[in-house]
Amino acid sequence: MGGAPRPAHPRTPIEFDRSIVARLRTVIGAMITTALAASIAGGPAEPATDTIELASRERVHDRRSEPFAITVKGRPMKHLYPGITRELQLTLRNPYDFALSVKSLRAEVVSSSKRGCKPVPANLVAQSYTGKLPLLIPPRSRTDAKTIPLAMPPGAAQACSGATFTIQLRGTATKAHR
Repeated sequence: MGGAPRPAHPRTPIEFDRSIVARLRTVIGAMITTALAASIAGGPAEPATDTIELASRERVHDRRSEPFAITVKGRPMKHLYPGITRELQLTLRNPYDFALSVKSLRAEVVSSSKRGCKPVPANLVAQSYTGKLPLLIPPRSRTDAKTIPLAMPPGAAQACSGATFTIQLRGTATKAHR
């Protein structure tokens, strides 16, 4: 009962699928499905005074359906407007007594808070993870990962002004070998 479950085999991939939703001054925790929001500010003149740290635990499974939890922390971004790319900073936490090797990280824009602002590449693009993979997360520690750039094309819909986007994060990891 105590401690985190272990994978059935060291090379069994762990797949995780996570979305993190956040609003300024709100911390979200212990959710099965969560989302990271990119709030679109009116322009570069708006001050960046709000910082938020998100934490959520996601259940992931190996081939035997044993549950695992990975924690992802990030900060919502401000000053995202047409023609600008902002970096979504990622921090991964490993709660287990063994190291994890993250093999892939990817993001997809899945929804928007505004009816006229569709979650399509014409309005917001989640680009490729900028860091080197595999990414090692030591036992019972956290690793500041690189970023996933989010780009708003110059021709993004006017309806996207002030929208909050839901970004779905996905990846795979295995138990790391010493």
